[in-house]
Amino acid sequence: MDMLRNEGAIGHARIAQRSTIGMMTVGHVRIDGRRSYGYGLFAEQRADGERIVYHSGGHKGVAAYADYLPGRGIVCAALTNLASAPAGKLWTGCVNAALGLPFEAEPEPEPVYAMPPERLSGFTGEFHSEEGVRFSITRDGDGLRFVAAGERVSLRLVEADAFSMEIGGQRQLLRFERDAAGTVTHAFHGLRLVLRSRPDVQ
Repeated sequence: MDMLRNEGAIGHARIAQRSTIGMMTVGHVRIDGRRSYGYGLFAEQRADGERIVYHSGGHKGVAAYADYLPGRGIVCAALTNLASAPAGKLWTGCVNAALGLPFEAEPEPEPVYAMPPERLSGFTGEFHSEEGVRFSITRDGDGLRFVAAGERVSLRLVEADAFSMEIGGQRQLLRFERDAAGTVTHAFHGLRLVLRSRPDVQ
């Protein structure tokens, strides 16, 4: 993170060119209304106007969240020894404290829209990728539920064909892609395009 804050330098050593850091920390591929992906890092414009550059990750038994606020020169990393620990919320609290905000202050909530119940079955099914990503989308009353690896979370419609969910204390976006006939064929999740392999799971 110091490499980002110091525009590619650590101490007296230059690890990367300033132009390289600039390309890493600017979004090139849009994810949603506020987030985009640069070269290896996410870029986001917060509702309070702060721009953040970050990445998160996890594996069996660990979770991590590291961020940089270019306009403030603030870097912060949250590391946990529990895969399901809310590293993102821990990081948000630390940054809020550095900015003089209440520790538990949340970004502006996303708008939530309603969808006619008869349209929900157009999203349900099993999704998988060749690298092993697997999840299901099922009906949850008048809404939808994301089911994967022990997680069962409700989805909130925030854009056309895009839903928000919270896993491990972090908001995640699930966006569906359609073919020319208007049928959902894939879901964009975790920067992966995941095939809808079997529709209509209830």
